[in-house]
Amino acid sequence: MKKIDFIKTTLFAYKGIYDETVEENSIKSFQSAISLHYGLFLDVQMTKDGVVVIYSNDDLSDFNVKDALIDTSYEELCNICSNKIITLEEGLKYINNTPVIINIKYDGKTHLINEKIAAILEKNKENFMITSENAINLKWFNNFQPEFIIGEICSKNKCYKHPLKNFFARNTIKTDFKIIDIKKYTIETIKYLKKHNVLIGSIIDSEEDYLTYKDYFDSLINDTKIILPVILNEENNQ
Repeated sequence: MKKIDFIKTTLFAYKGIYDETVEENSIKSFQSAISLHYGLFLDVQMTKDGVVVIYSNDDLSDFNVKDALIDTSYEELCNICSNKIITLEEGLKYINNTPVIINIKYDGKTHLINEKIAAILEKNKENFMITSENAINLKWFNNFQPEFIIGEICSKNKCYKHPLKNFFARNTIKTDFKIIDIKKYTIETIKYLKKHNVLIGSIIDSEEDYLTYKDYFDSLINDTKIILPVILNEENNQ
């Protein structure tokens, strides 16, 4: 039996806690979140030569480059971003026992990134959760790593290379929790989903959002800078 009760007592910081002086998805942003007793929500992708990195955008426009990350080697990536994009393996060295949701943003040969993530997480599966909008990724973990905690991102996007495979996978996957966009679902739908699932709301980016939605979800994913995480953390520890 998987232990998932900790989800209900953990708030998750998307990309860590960052501001004008701390880069998102950096070691410092992770440490800032951990110091406030947050869990982490991290997007991961894979470079052309098979290195799993923590990065949220599909392309490298943040660095004034139009290339897709999936078409860029890790060495090229380091040169482009001056080593500001870190690998999953490097990032996890600083996370210790913090709960982490690893969101797989990859629409290539999914089994390759899944195998690499599973190998990286092999020594400590209890603190990590796997999620993706691509149900084919989740189906792979159901089949080959069933002990992992699996969450489905309920999305209305239809941008996959294999939409038919994704459709069948989505209808057969087994999940332990679901993540939904708070802005795309009505309160009535959210209430219904919560009756049948451990439900995480994404993404809270203001105190107003938090106060509106905190009672409708088991947990929330927060994407903001400094003030709101302190507010949420104080309430979480009462």
